[in-house]
Amino acid sequence: MSAEENLVIVGASLTGAKAAEAIRQTGFDGKVVLLGSEAQPPYERPPLSKDYMRGEADGKPFVFDDDFYAERDVELHTGANVTAIDPETSTVAVDGSPEVRFDRLLIATGAEPRLLPLPGADLDGIVYLRTIEDSDTLGKQLGEGTAQGKPREEILYFDADPSWELEVAGFLDNVLNDTPVESGNSEQALKAMRLVYEIYGNDETFMKSKSAPIME
Repeated sequence: MSAEENLVIVGASLTGAKAAEAIRQTGFDGKVVLLGSEAQPPYERPPLSKDYMRGEADGKPFVFDDDFYAERDVELHTGANVTAIDPETSTVAVDGSPEVRFDRLLIATGAEPRLLPLPGADLDGIVYLRTIEDSDTLGKQLGEGTAQGKPREEILYFDADPSWELEVAGFLDNVLNDTPVESGNSEQALKAMRLVYEIYGNDETFMKSKSAPIME
């Protein structure tokens, strides 16, 4: 690739940020544009259900510091919502902004959480955990609940990965009971998972959207 080429990365994710770093390390001296729909620069998502949510992290879990992108001549555009990609004209349409031309394109948008397909899914207190804002909201709600002496009697969680559910369940058990537990290994979390599989087993509907009480 030459200095006249444009490399556009759609998705200011961990993958997108690391791709921008790697392309510069190879010696590419063309234009690198990183487009992200979120207001935040690229950050790591695993801490959102762990130390960041608990308020124990030293700041937000950004992939790189503020100077990284400028020092490597990477154009980072946050709040840039890509609405279309036209392979014929080699352009990316960005909501409210001019089109971005590319010679090479990397799509690193990741996945979106599956929305809860039940009546009342839009009620207050139902939170999807994917973004920093989601983690802030959930951490605040849990903190307020225990501070007011109103622990949740039941919490429902939905996800396709049991290991992630154990991680969150362990944290919830810690918050609700104000008892230090090893993340992902609380007895309450394990009990909840056993209960789920005893009730639902390998039922196909359950595997698509599963729930279980964390607190009895």
